[in-house]
Amino acid sequence: MNPRRVVAIARKSMSQFRHDRRTIGFVVGMPLLMIIAFGYTFGGQVSHVRTLVVNEDAGPLAGFLLENITGDSLDLEPFADLGSARAQVEGADAWAILYFPASFTADLARRNASIVVLLDGTNPPIVAAVLGTVRAAVEKTFAGSGGGTALTLDQEFVYGNADTRFIDSFAPGIVGLAVLLVTTVFSVIIIVREKSGGMLERLFATPLRPGELVLGHALSLGVIAFFLLTEHTAHAFGVLPYLLLLLCPLLHLFMHGRHGDHSEHSPQGAPMDRQEEQSSGEDE
Repeated sequence: MNPRRVVAIARKSMSQFRHDRRTIGFVVGMPLLMIIAFGYTFGGQVSHVRTLVVNEDAGPLAGFLLENITGDSLDLEPFADLGSARAQVEGADAWAILYFPASFTADLARRNASIVVLLDGTNPPIVAAVLGTVRAAVEKTFAGSGGGTALTLDQEFVYGNADTRFIDSFAPGIVGLAVLLVTTVFSVIIIVREKSGGMLERLFATPLRPGELVLGHALSLGVIAFFLLTEHTAHAFGVLPYLLLLLCPLLHLFMHGRHGDHSEHSPQGAPMDRQEEQSSGEDE
């Protein structure tokens, strides 16, 4: 393995990218298009959000409020204690917890009541759906009370925070997927272009090894992937094993797929039929 030859192949690939404006546009535009398309697809109506209810209220008002949580936005599930319910959210088995303290009804009479809402803030549309549904139920329950009711929602986030945006949790995964697709497509385009143009035959007539060719192209694609993932480094490591696995079929193609042609090559790497044509021309 010669590092200088690997770097030379990488420089050749980067030079091709630099002079191909369509490729640059594809690299920059594809992640943006995927973010827009997937964001529009998955950013719609939220329904059936698993929400745990820990009701320790000694009075009836917490039950009345829960009865007014209607529709299919939330799937309410009673839980005995707050600790086990929190473990469900931490384990990504539930999205939110509604906790009613034992003095909830009494605090309402004193106009100083609160509902503790524990949230998994990694998905802002779900957070908005939970809070909106609970607020609507509060307004419906106490609509007839004079002057309203002093009831607040104390938000606690197990993950994320109130400032988390939908694009913060959604875009990094899409960019990682785009990088995987871009590098896969480019690796195929590079190999097909070099093979159809006769470049592979000329390269393999040199001391260049198949593994060096693959690593050189992988190095150039790695530079492209680096610029795409600069802003999302922490989220990109989940995609890295798949990028490494992508090299396996390419290595197999170049290092094993040509075994059947070994008998047709001279020790110097030049095709035997070409040498025969040259020798026949000299005889004539």
